[in-house]
Amino acid sequence: MVGMTRAHMADPHLVRKLIAGREDDIRPCVGANYCLDRIYQGGMALCLHNPSTGREIEQPHHITKAEQKKRVTIVGAGPAGMEAARVSVERGHEVTVFEAADQPGGQIRLTALQERRREMAAIIAWRFAQCTMLGVQFHFNRFADAQDVTSTEPDDVIVATGGLAHSEVLAEGNALVVSTWDILSGDVKPGRKVLIFDDAGDHAGRQAADLISATGAAVEIVTPDRSFAPEVMGMNLVPYLRGAGLGLRRCQPETRRGSGRGQLRHPPDGRDLFRAETPIEQSGRGRLRGARHRSQPGGPCQSAGPLSPFSHRRCRLCPQYTCRDI
Repeated sequence: MVGMTRAHMADPHLVRKLIAGREDDIRPCVGANYCLDRIYQGGMALCLHNPSTGREIEQPHHITKAEQKKRVTIVGAGPAGMEAARVSVERGHEVTVFEAADQPGGQIRLTALQERRREMAAIIAWRFAQCTMLGVQFHFNRFADAQDVTSTEPDDVIVATGGLAHSEVLAEGNALVVSTWDILSGDVKPGRKVLIFDDAGDHAGRQAADLISATGAAVEIVTPDRSFAPEVMGMNLVPYLRGAGLGLRRCQPETRRGSGRGQLRHPPDGRDLFRAETPIEQSGRGRLRGARHRSQPGGPCQSAGPLSPFSHRRCRLCPQYTCRDI
């Protein structure tokens, strides 16, 4: 018996492509278990790698050609930029992508550095192969400015540069604060006592905690959420917690004058939660300067895009593939 349920969710045309000798076109399952996690929490079985799975009525797997060919310029070759490029070129447009780094990937490159999530790199690898095959023009090591963009004479421009890490969180001692990006990339080595302030509740904070605890450092995670890591669901959360000697507390941040070390206080009694040599701030994918969408439990999503079929605390999973409307 061969179990390939998730593989067929990632690419429902898998068998058809095999028969046609198109193995390289198969969209691979990246083992994120997002589909199973959603089922176990009462949601629809969606796929992290294939946004059309579970949304076939409003977002079919087959991408139709546009009535009019356009020039589309995309700034940023992370997962959003790469998907925008793939869909746009599939619709018959002429696509140009600018990327400041020397290769595509964005933050996927960071998350794929951890052994448990190494297969996430296929999210970018598959899209890059598809885009290259279909004729998308890539310009790497290019921090695009207005002149670069206008030189392509675009009909439409898609900015997919993501956000920046937010680490200005303490009135004093902020020089010690680093982001999860710094830890995951290896650019910063943690101290022996580390506090992670996590107001995003997703994988980056958990991955940073994993890496830091493996060094033997004492790690404490502080969160303003009602539950621990609400964006990381059961099948992924359990492996993070297994064997991790982490201290967990719920609090609100409060700046405090201290001895030069980063500190957070618990609102009810004002106790110092942790005196950290390396405070780490995890604010999701970076502050997007007003573009952070929220939804209340059981209430409507307040983003500009289509409603998410599954109510969640922050609507990062809403299908915002506006390039289909170009």
